[in-house]
Amino acid sequence: MLHFSISEILAIQGLSVIPIGVASQFTINAEGGKVKKDRLTHDCSRPHASGPSVNINTDKDKLEECRFGMALIRVLYQIHTLRVLHPNTPILMSKLDLDSAYCRLHVKLMHALMCTSVIGSICYILFRLPFGSAGAPVLFSMFSEFVVDIAEALFEDESWDPETLFSKTANEIKLGDFGSTPFTIA
Repeated sequence: MLHFSISEILAIQGLSVIPIGVASQFTINAEGGKVKKDRLTHDCSRPHASGPSVNINTDKDKLEECRFGMALIRVLYQIHTLRVLHPNTPILMSKLDLDSAYCRLHVKLMHALMCTSVIGSICYILFRLPFGSAGAPVLFSMFSEFVVDIAEALFEDESWDPETLFSKTANEIKLGDFGSTPFTIA
């Protein structure tokens, strides 16, 4: 994001402010314990002094279909199915900081101007997808579809030789001992 003083940006056409707040939530620490954490939020649904909210100005009829919006439910269903079919096999899984990937999808200037936050006398113009904006899940879903399509195409390509074309960091992945973990009924 870029920051400016309020006096520097008052004359910019298309600028609108989204209110910010803090949401309390929980995460897990390295030992598996529950830890409270605060996350910055953007209220893209509430009108502000600069006019209608970002979400009110979004023409939802022009948004693409959000295909990966239910991914968590599908993943949980798959885990359950795998546990029923293979009750004694470890299920290895990783979450790769997708929330940060979400923040790294940059937007055009006209959209960034609609997502300006003000803290004190400083304005922050967000050049990324703000959480809470109506169009953000769709844009991230489109990006996710692209990544998944490339991964599937590579996996199914018979000319791909993983011995010659591979990630240079693949050797850094270390698997732990998963044989001692007790399993429960799915």
